[in-house]
Amino acid sequence: MGYVMEKKSEEVKTADVSVTFIEVYYEHQYDRINKLEERQLTITNIAIGFSIVAFTFGFNNQIMNLATGIALPLLVILFNIFAIIFINNCEIFIDLHQKRAAKAMELYANDIYKLNSSLPSPNLHGLSDRKTIQVYIHLLVIIAGVIPIFLFIQNLLK
Repeated sequence: MGYVMEKKSEEVKTADVSVTFIEVYYEHQYDRINKLEERQLTITNIAIGFSIVAFTFGFNNQIMNLATGIALPLLVILFNIFAIIFINNCEIFIDLHQKRAAKAMELYANDIYKLNSSLPSPNLHGLSDRKTIQVYIHLLVIIAGVIPIFLFIQNLLK
């Protein structure tokens, strides 16, 4: 009996909600995803840009001191760690918005939802995934930031 009541209330919900409202809601979810992806790219551009400037101007001199051997590389490392954390946090919300859009489609446009579900998108994990590529770029810069610290400490121990 509970299932019948639940099914009837779902039919009433579907009848009361206009197609335009669902379309706007669905588009709103993907607009939010787009904004989050733009923020991820902006943070990546800022972190990589700062890292390039730091490496270019900080290490054009052959003499390493505490600022160029420790402080500047640590800043580069911290900026890029922050970027990785930011990208991972954005992915949580991107996943949430994708699930919301899929649920709206499942409830109010079930035929389209079934069509989308029957044709799954390719698995883009690995090097073809945008997020993974961004994280790997930041990891490479972090590794590059460790090298001057290692060289500075090695020169101190001589």
